[in-house]
Amino acid sequence: METQANVLRRLKIVSYNCNSISNPESLAVLGELCKDSDIIFLQETFLPKQELERLSSIPPQFHGMGVSPTYLSAGIIEGRPYGGLAVLWRKTLPGELKQAKEWLMLSNLVVDWSDAV
Repeated sequence: METQANVLRRLKIVSYNCNSISNPESLAVLGELCKDSDIIFLQETFLPKQELERLSSIPPQFHGMGVSPTYLSAGIIEGRPYGGLAVLWRKTLPGELKQAKEWLMLSNLVVDWSDAV
């Protein structure tokens, strides 16, 4: 069985400016990144607040959390029509993501280093 310390030694973190998470090309790139990556930071997701829950289903083996600069109200976009940040975190990793404010993401990785070599 793999220890938490070993998982962290091989942790792969990537960052990707997706220029809209709804873009088919971006979804294809994201699918490739998910094959090898453990944590993925996304910029320019262009997701309104009402669609942030999509981050936990793209792809299903990751938890997702994001912040949006826009809000869709009565069919009208309020705020900046660009931007947005997200983090995808492989579900098999120890730790958890916490949202402190609607515009702020925090991550907390809990590790037991007692089994480290």
